Amino acid sequence: MSLVVLTAPQPSAISRKVEKFTWGLPRRCVLGGISRALALYHRVEVHGLEALPRGRPLIFVAKHPRTWLYTETLLLGAHACQASGLVPFRTLQTAEGHRGESLAGWLRRQVGGIPPSQESALAALRRGESLLVFPGGRRELYGPRDAIQWRGRRAYARLAALTQTPVVPLAILGADRQHLLSVPLGRDRLLFLPLFPLPVKLTYHFGAPMAPPASADAAAVASFSEGVAHATRQLLALARARRGR
Repeated sequence: MSLVVLTAPQPSAISRKVEKFTWGLPRRCVLGGISRALALYHRVEVHGLEALPRGRPLIFVAKHPRTWLYTETLLLGAHACQASGLVPFRTLQTAEGHRGESLAGWLRRQVGGIPPSQESALAALRRGESLLVFPGGRRELYGPRDAIQWRGRRAYARLAALTQTPVVPLAILGADRQHLLSVPLGRDRLLFLPLFPLPVKLTYHFGAPMAPPASADAAAVASFSEGVAHATRQLLALARARRGR
């Protein structure tokens, strides 16, 4: 769903058209209703949300789910964040997905998708919006369950340093168990079965906000990203322990 590497800033017709994300009446009525139904279907639990600061942008980082569906993102935005008064977040995704006129492309845009560039990400943060980033991207889409693979993926940490935005580790337990199997359909393409996610329990664990480094130099960004990855692994381990797995 999200891109793992942000491109360098450059003029973009797509980026210029991106407007501030709001939970207006259509989204509240349609997506809000869907999210409430999905919350019951997945027996959603949320932990740690009360400790997050309101009224300011945050950068949420999480393991990419082993699926191309968007139920966990919709639930995070509508059921968890929007209902609690947090600043709306945007997700970084491929430019093709943002342009797409398919149902999936429309849904991506409705859950806050923006083009995968540093320009778009910086613009969102400076508009007062939060970001949701899956640094592992395809590595984790095709990788083992509940295992983050963020080596060398530091764009989110650089963004945090440039804008002085806190980073919040996030564990979504159950997201990797929504499908029984995946079938390869060619290079970098998978079909997840069953097509509709199983009614697994989804549990969102928010970690404590981590202050960004004062400098955006390579050493500071690398050290900070390693700390965030470690905190996210610990959060996943804690979530599994609480679930009894």
